[in-house]
Amino acid sequence: MGNLVRNTRRERETSETTSRPAFCVRRYASRGFTLLEILITILLLGVSVCAVSTAFSRGMFAAAGARDMSVAVNIARGQMERIWDMDYDDISSAAPAPAGTQPPLDEFQVAVTVTQFEPGIKQVDVNVSW
Repeated sequence: MGNLVRNTRRERETSETTSRPAFCVRRYASRGFTLLEILITILLLGVSVCAVSTAFSRGMFAAAGARDMSVAVNIARGQMERIWDMDYDDISSAAPAPAGTQPPLDEFQVAVTVTQFEPGIKQVDVNVSW
């Protein structure tokens, strides 16, 4: 009868977890992670870090491009304001004012082109490049 009670307890312990005997399940559960599990985790973390860093660097380049575009538009607006303040007859000789000599502005080049289609009609093109 003692064997019968012991077998029933063992069957109950094995049926609650897996089909392995209870002593195997306990020993496996207390060992921790396997090498394969750790390698897969490191691989997944590496892939996610690479994806985040790529997205971050692309965002930085996009922000720099947007900053340059905004500065170029402001320089062109300044040139147009300067031309609008000129007399109509003086517009044909409009020379571009320098964009600036400070570090963010010294990389921009300004070109102003004035085209007269007929008397009284002039087209002014302001091109800013960097």
